[in-house]
Amino acid sequence: MPRPYYALNGQEIIEIIKAEVELAMNNTGKFTLARAYPQVSWKWKLEMEVYPAEPSKFEVESHGHKKVSDPKHAAEKLSVEGGRTGIGESVSPDQVRVESKMPLMHPVAKKTGIVDELMDSLK
Repeated sequence: MPRPYYALNGQEIIEIIKAEVELAMNNTGKFTLARAYPQVSWKWKLEMEVYPAEPSKFEVESHGHKKVSDPKHAAEKLSVEGGRTGIGESVSPDQVRVESKMPLMHPVAKKTGIVDELMDSLK
C-alpha cells in the first residue's frame, strides 16, 4: 500500500529553521546561563529556496537592538546604524523577558545558617 504524501507546511518550516538557529547559537558557547549581556544588537538575513514558488529564491531580513539597565538610571546615548547616535531604551531585564514570553529568573536565596537548615528539614 503506498504511503500518503504530506508536504511540510509553513509553520513546520518556521519551527525547523528556529531549531537550527537555536542549535547553531547554543553550539558557539557564548550564550550560556553563566554569561550576561546588558546590550545586544542583531541583524540577520535568511536566504531561502522553496519549491514550488515563483520566484523560488527569496530573502527574509530583520534587525534589532536591546539594552537592559536599571530603570532608575537615565537613558544613555548609544551608537545606531550609520554612525548616528540615539537614546537607548532603559528597560529592565525582566521587562524584556516578559515581552519576549520568556520565564522570569528567580534568584536563589543564600542559606545563612542552622535555622535555615532546620526550616528546610521541616518542609
